[in-house]
Amino acid sequence: MTPKRARSAKRAKPAKRAKPSAKRKRAPAKGSRAKAKRRVAATRPARRGSPERDRILDQLRRAFEGEAWHGPSVLEALDGVTAQQAHVKPIPAAHSIWELVHHITAWKDIVRRRLLGEYPEVTDEMNFPRVTDPSEAAWQAALEGLRAVHVRLREVLAGISDEQLDEKPSSKTSTRYIQLHGIIQHDLYHAGQISILKKA
Repeated sequence: MTPKRARSAKRAKPAKRAKPSAKRKRAPAKGSRAKAKRRVAATRPARRGSPERDRILDQLRRAFEGEAWHGPSVLEALDGVTAQQAHVKPIPAAHSIWELVHHITAWKDIVRRRLLGEYPEVTDEMNFPRVTDPSEAAWQAALEGLRAVHVRLREVLAGISDEQLDEKPSSKTSTRYIQLHGIIQHDLYHAGQISILKKA
């Protein structure tokens, strides 16, 4: 190499790298993406549990306990009824109020068991149990039994999700949705009967 070329080589500077455009941004690291997702998730409204199940629970409460749209609930219709009133049959061919209480109690428990996958055989005696003791103490025990089985039915319903409502608990039953609305309608139907028998 000639001296002239050597001096030129010393003076030559390496080419500078082009600066990245200000518009280009580095892709966030994996950890950064995860943090961003968590921040977005934190700003979203919390998912509600089972809104349809909760509406059915409310309708079941209204039909049995009170605040029903149509009129008196089961307990409101039974309010003030004595053992003597409950036992008499003002309409001979119809069931007494007491028999209706036994019937409502029986079907609440039947539906509760069906929701759990059981399929109890419904005999005539189970459908309308006879009144063997017409005392006031026995009447109060019948009312307490009605309230207790209603609470147990509500507890089973509270453990059901919206997704399970359209499922059949067993091959012999209808869906949980149909059974639950059925027992609500059952309460309302017999509450009306009790209200009429009180006036007879």
